[in-house]
Amino acid sequence: MKALITSIISLGLVIGAWVCYYGYSTDTLEDMTRSCEEKVLTAIKDNDWKTAKKEFEADYKKWHKYRKTALYFLDTGDVNDTDSAFARALEYIDEEDASNGRGEVLSLKEQLTALKENEQISVRNIF
Repeated sequence: MKALITSIISLGLVIGAWVCYYGYSTDTLEDMTRSCEEKVLTAIKDNDWKTAKKEFEADYKKWHKYRKTALYFLDTGDVNDTDSAFARALEYIDEEDASNGRGEVLSLKEQLTALKENEQISVRNIF
């Protein structure tokens, strides 16, 4: 009976940790995706490089904070790919390269969306 109770408590802790992480992760990824789409891409299209850099650097800081936790729950390859996309996009924004900057930010937006979708409980993710 002790083993059953211990197993139930352990399972509850694992599920509880995942629920907490899922809420945090979904909010963070949606916030970064929205910022890329509404603020950074708009600033790049308008050639407002100061605003684009400021907004993107804020997202980059959020990403580095999020990344520390994400490595425990997500595939390291996906996290590293997203990290590389952030670095490339930041460099394009620093160089004020509009076409590559927009392309890399759009690619990053899709990677953030894919990370969020890979965390969801769905038939596609289970099988």
